Amino acid sequence: MAAGSYIDATNTTLPFAERWDGTSWSVEPTVAVSGAMFRGVSCESASYCLAVGVTVSSGGQETPFAETWNGTSWVVRPPPEPVGGTFPELSAVSCRVAVTWCVAVGSYDSSSASGDVPLAEIWTGQAWYVDFPPFPPPPARTEEESGLAGVSCPTVSACVAVGSAAGNPPLIERFDGISWSIQSDPAPVDVASGNNAPLQGVSCRAADACNVVGGYPAATAEEATLAEGWNGSMWSLEQTQNPGFRGSYEENLLAGVSCGAAAVCEAVGLDNTSSDETAPLAEEWNGTDWSVQSIPVLSGNEPAVSGCDTAGDEVLVAPANPSLSIQASAGVPVGGNVQAAATLTGGDAPGGQITFSLYGPSCETLYFTRTVTVTGNGR
Repeated sequence: MAAGSYIDATNTTLPFAERWDGTSWSVEPTVAVSGAMFRGVSCESASYCLAVGVTVSSGGQETPFAETWNGTSWVVRPPPEPVGGTFPELSAVSCRVAVTWCVAVGSYDSSSASGDVPLAEIWTGQAWYVDFPPFPPPPARTEEESGLAGVSCPTVSACVAVGSAAGNPPLIERFDGISWSIQSDPAPVDVASGNNAPLQGVSCRAADACNVVGGYPAATAEEATLAEGWNGSMWSLEQTQNPGFRGSYEENLLAGVSCGAAAVCEAVGLDNTSSDETAPLAEEWNGTDWSVQSIPVLSGNEPAVSGCDTAGDEVLVAPANPSLSIQASAGVPVGGNVQAAATLTGGDAPGGQITFSLYGPSCETLYFTRTVTVTGNGR
């Protein structure tokens, strides 16, 4: 199951989910809660999933959001808001297989801490319980800006959550089924300044086998990939790759990771060079080393040589996503003029044909139709 959000024709954000059956993807209609968006999803079985995220009101107020899927339909399961906090949101969730028990993590704005702090909520299948993971104090003259971005629970008594603490150092926390504790981890040797290395994804095959990924500002790049491994007693840095698009890299990042039963992991992210060309990035862990994997680039976004055949002259071909907006007169009295205008947008100088039709009451009788050609400015 994949979950996220989309914006409909009325500019309203709504939750969205699709399911993979091993052959193809299909949309699984969610409960259309205005302003809601999914940030993470986890499935304990083929017929039970929990998706979490946030709802943003028209006034900008945020509340945590969640829906469960029973194999047929989605049901809203409102998570509680933390007492004494505002703007809570859930970023990730992990559910145990064959057990209706899930842990969701995120952050909220704490009045007592004067900034964002980690948030955890536990779903039992019947009710939510708010939990408050600890967080390190912020450095001097730094506001508290902590949060958890990923979580993985191989058992109900062993969860690992990752994110960043104030000042953006990595934050790793472990949940033993009763309480949370902060774990220490090593800093990259070539970090540009301090330990500024937020973590974004985590996957645990077992209580003593986890991998986390993220990015950090290296001495030779604005941001480089980062990965660490847990062996049951300590965290250790893993040597990731930083491929260069056309020979150099400036900003690479691993944003998510998934590990199978064997010591094999797949991590995905982005490769962004100094020329602001962004490409998808995938790396594989074989238990010893990370290696870059070939990944296809979205069709229509590949560099194309210009018609002038100038050496090194490249342009970025952006896909055209045409849309049609219509304005028509309403409440016209008998004998009055009916007006309608349609504008085609998307791409460079969109063109095509638009047909206008005028019907009588109940749309039963067609009185007038006209097809016009749209060129140049989309009108």
